[in-house]
Amino acid sequence: MIRVSGLRTAPFPPAAPDTAFPKLIDTGCAPVLVAGAVVISADKVSKVYSPRRGAGVTAVAGVTLRLALGRSYLLRGASGSGKTTLLSLLGCMVRPTEGRIRVAGREVTRLPEDDLAELRRRVFGFVFQRHHLIERLSALKNVMLPGIPRTDLDGFDRRASALLARFGLNGRAGTAVRRLSGGERQRVAIARALVNEPLVVIADEPTAHLDSRATFEFLDVIAELQSSGKLVVVASHDPLLCDAGCFDEVFEISDGALREAGR
Repeated sequence: MIRVSGLRTAPFPPAAPDTAFPKLIDTGCAPVLVAGAVVISADKVSKVYSPRRGAGVTAVAGVTLRLALGRSYLLRGASGSGKTTLLSLLGCMVRPTEGRIRVAGREVTRLPEDDLAELRRRVFGFVFQRHHLIERLSALKNVMLPGIPRTDLDGFDRRASALLARFGLNGRAGTAVRRLSGGERQRVAIARALVNEPLVVIADEPTAHLDSRATFEFLDVIAELQSSGKLVVVASHDPLLCDAGCFDEVFEISDGALREAGR
């Protein structure tokens, strides 16, 4: 148990057996479960978007980064600084124009899309800025969406329900997302990100539409994820989040270039 801002925490419910990281050996990634081990590395990574007319737009410029298990990282920068694009690159949702990205020691830059999709499902949990929940579905069904590719859903609904209860939403599991408040939607999105027991949790502006209380509750979640051995990467320009002092490393990003805060 830990307590950061008054939110009582409890262990996350156990993952289903087929979500174990060693399964990634199927895509060539060796299991890495030791705290402090580098899981994601980016070497001179750039992303340039080329419009149909005119010069290309550089969203990320020559970033080199090492991200390890059991640590939390904050990417701090104004809107349009390149935070979201960098998160998308690190989470294998976007391919770099230049440079290489490795996950658990294997280069994934040129992996086929099907392998990348499987890698994302098994390794990553994403909390998107706008949540990307399906409005007409219930909170429980939204949390269960990452389990759709499974061939065996036995017990998966129980894990999803347990995660909703873990975030205080056990009484809202059957409620359509469109009827939930902004804070409740955020917690549903976090539960969805965790349902596959990912090693890496990536959150893009997760507190953009939250009040200060909900923001501090989110910081509690980050602290618990880190203490349970996850790698957490958050991008934000929220002053409450940026000044919280709870991240292991803080990076400033501006015009796509990255530097460690304070340097």
